[in-house]
Amino acid sequence: MNFYFKTFLSALVIFLSTAVNGQFNYKIGTIITLDNDTLSGFINDGGEIRNSVVCMFKPNRKAKVEKYLPGEIKAFRFTGERYHQSNKIEFKDKSKYVFTEVLIKGDISLYYYWKNKEMTYYIEREQGSLIGLLNKEVNVPITESMIQNRNHAYNIYDLYQYQNNMLYFDIDIYKDTLFSFFSDAKNIQSQLLNVKYNKKALLNISKAYIGESCKGKDCLVYERDLKLSKPSFGVFSGVQFSNISFWETYSTAFETVSESDIKTDFVPSVPIGIFYNLPVPRISENLAFQLELISNRIVYNQGSIRLPGNESIKLNLNTVSVPLLVKYKFFSRKVSPSLAFGRILNFVYDSDVFNPNMLNEGEIAKLIVHKNQTGNWFYEAGLNYKIARNLSVFSNFRFQSNYNLIVSSDPRESDKNAVSFTNVLENNMFVNRFKSNTFSVHVGLTF
Repeated sequence: MNFYFKTFLSALVIFLSTAVNGQFNYKIGTIITLDNDTLSGFINDGGEIRNSVVCMFKPNRKAKVEKYLPGEIKAFRFTGERYHQSNKIEFKDKSKYVFTEVLIKGDISLYYYWKNKEMTYYIEREQGSLIGLLNKEVNVPITESMIQNRNHAYNIYDLYQYQNNMLYFDIDIYKDTLFSFFSDAKNIQSQLLNVKYNKKALLNISKAYIGESCKGKDCLVYERDLKLSKPSFGVFSGVQFSNISFWETYSTAFETVSESDIKTDFVPSVPIGIFYNLPVPRISENLAFQLELISNRIVYNQGSIRLPGNESIKLNLNTVSVPLLVKYKFFSRKVSPSLAFGRILNFVYDSDVFNPNMLNEGEIAKLIVHKNQTGNWFYEAGLNYKIARNLSVFSNFRFQSNYNLIVSSDPRESDKNAVSFTNVLENNMFVNRFKSNTFSVHVGLTF
């Protein structure tokens, strides 16, 4: 059941973000035609996957969309952002045109194509052919010439192994390719052994090569800013309004009292939280997963909560919450609205329930709220304002509901907090059940 639900949820997120991107996420940019003409207008930013297969271009906001496939134009570029170039690559034993993302453009160029895990990066000289960087390790025999060549980039004395009466060493093919490609830059060759197969490492080594080998002007004309889609973190606080309602129907001698008749007023509290935001550029740079940690204290003390049977209850609880949400930010502008939904894990680490009508040998019985809560889906709408490149202020409105159990903490009884919420509920091991509804307004900073 969980597998099908997660699959459905993932498909829904991809579908909605793709649909929203297709309608709203047009950015100022240019396309370069096969005749080397540059046309300005608006280009749809569909995310890493979609941008590799199609360019949706409008000369102006009201114009009809013009659709270009790889090979039909040379390149397209978002102003001040990413750059995509049409290249012919080998994929699954076939040649085809794709829009590769440009990481470096200059005397040498470095490209990225997300779909092929073994050959994700390609490199070329300004007037040369496209060379794939293959992410595979091979076992190479050590020859006499290697032993004599003490300046070889690979320290074979650290890497060697002995097999079948011969010496071998392991090397990544992409490093061997780069060693040949950078053969005229000995300082760069000496760094290749530690180069990882990722955007940052390959971009940096390519940039370093251009810097060492450049003999004129305009050796580097474009560099991908990897910080545009990097993870971010932030802090927030605000005010939360909560009320509780007991979610079963009680019958008394005089009346039947339903859930809506047994509830508190909305009580304010001040949550404090931190978060980590992880963009999903493969689908859309506006789509992100966000993990939060929130601490809060809620006190229901505006008066006794009257229950059927003349019981009255007052309670307070201290919680730590861990929300995980999917967030979509509309537009990549200075001011941008956002929508989010997610699931929250709530833990009640301290609570106190006061019920003067529950007496235990002349003393007031000790009651607590069960440590776990259920039904914790929530929804959020927000607004973001970009102050600087790595600093934004935001505000959001969030609604959520969850279910709670009041249980006894009498030491002479079994520890209800050691039993799961479901088991306590199914075995009728609780004193009362209630539902919490919360409305929160948060204000915070993103770094």
